[in-house]
Amino acid sequence: MTPRLVCIAGTFIVLLLSGGCSKEEEKTLSGRELMGVWVDVQHRADTLVIYKENDDLILFDNSMAYRLHANAAELRRSFSYSIHLKNNAIDIAQYGHLKIAGDFKRYWFNWLQKGVLFNLPSSSIRPFINCTDCQLCFERVK
Repeated sequence: MTPRLVCIAGTFIVLLLSGGCSKEEEKTLSGRELMGVWVDVQHRADTLVIYKENDDLILFDNSMAYRLHANAAELRRSFSYSIHLKNNAIDIAQYGHLKIAGDFKRYWFNWLQKGVLFNLPSSSIRPFINCTDCQLCFERVK
């Protein structure tokens, strides 16, 4: 089986399994367990800062791509996201957009060790990474 077929089959299975989830599983979590500073396990210079602003949970991607940009301060909003944590998913929208349901995109989210280590697809916050099946793994530092 080619890698593409494996990916398609895996996606199909995930969709089938997620279709049977109860409403309890769709409950938005507080996000408290995500608040803090997280380091990218594979690129230790890249961090996420997750904090509350008003009633919103904000994820700031303090990556090298942001810090090395000539006008980084002007681009801070482009590297900031509003997020909603679900049991096995995270909804992400660009910070500052109207927060209606259509603005958020859903990505799978996996605790490898709850409150300590998680992963999610690179396309969720770093669409500039040219990799279809790449995962970002983050470890809590604060």
